Amino acid sequence: MKKRIIKKVVNAILLITVIVLVGFRLYNTKSKSDEELANLVSYKQVVPVKVTPAQIQPLEQILEETGVFRSSCEIDLVSETSGLVLQINVKTGDHVSRGDILAVVEKELVEQQVTLAEMNLQNAREDLHRFEKLSASDAVTVQQYEQVKLSYQNALSLVAIQKDHLKNTCITAPADGYISSRSVEPGSYISPGMTLMTISRQSQLLLETYLSESTFTRIKPGEKAVVIPATASEKHIDGVVEEIAVKSALSGRYRVTVRISNPSMAIRPGMSGKVQFRYAKKQEGMVLPRKCVIRSVLAPSVYVVSGDTVIEKSLTASLLNESQVVVHKGLHVGEMVIQSGHMNLSTGTQVRIIN
Repeated sequence: MKKRIIKKVVNAILLITVIVLVGFRLYNTKSKSDEELANLVSYKQVVPVKVTPAQIQPLEQILEETGVFRSSCEIDLVSETSGLVLQINVKTGDHVSRGDILAVVEKELVEQQVTLAEMNLQNAREDLHRFEKLSASDAVTVQQYEQVKLSYQNALSLVAIQKDHLKNTCITAPADGYISSRSVEPGSYISPGMTLMTISRQSQLLLETYLSESTFTRIKPGEKAVVIPATASEKHIDGVVEEIAVKSALSGRYRVTVRISNPSMAIRPGMSGKVQFRYAKKQEGMVLPRKCVIRSVLAPSVYVVSGDTVIEKSLTASLLNESQVVVHKGLHVGEMVIQSGHMNLSTGTQVRIIN
């Protein structure tokens, strides 16, 4: 009986101890949660932003148009002989250097013609020497002597022509460049005047675009332009206006070409791109990047740095071009306007300028 009482007392003590420990643990957990909640409520987010100053500058108009790149120089390689093509050493897209052998044409027939022409030349030379001696003794007429001399000159010219034909059976590259097209294959029969392939230079390219009547008159040959290849939208390449058409196309627009350097050969003829022409207006204004505006240009507003926080300001503005706006009212010169980092901002948000 006494043992049962002692056992109940021990169990009661253990139960009370467990309850006390659990309560203490719950109390500590609640205290930590309350502390973390208090820290979270008191936490102020600091947003990194990039800013740009509001300042007065000349209003520069940017005209942007799309266009297509083409080679600054394309050479059509034309056959100067006739015969069967025995060998083609290049394919479309290959780079060639001046003097490289591109194709070989059969030459047996031409070699025979060269041999025959040289034999005729030898006979004509002997006839000329004989008639020179006869003419000195007045044994032949002047007309006969001139006829023999003319035959000799014709034979001499024929040898030169046939040797030139023999040389042309080995077709070589006239300049450095890339094979942009090829119209013959081994086994093709070619004749003089036939275009065999085209060589394009790609170290210098032209971007060809078309401008409207109201804008092309503002562009002059020799002026600078900025070219943006479609394959690298962030890469800007300096260019120079090369040509401006004096007559419009059927569309009523005028063709304009801009020359750029392409040393890496990364841009190929046929690729597309954009070109920007810049010209200044006579007045000045407060210009901001278009990305500073957080709403539409019809109801624009921006975030402006005030101490270590930002405030939102409504503006009166208009588009200058695709990437800039002109502010007419709402900002003062020198105010720092948020250019990037708008996503997490609202009036009163603490910011840190990182540019």
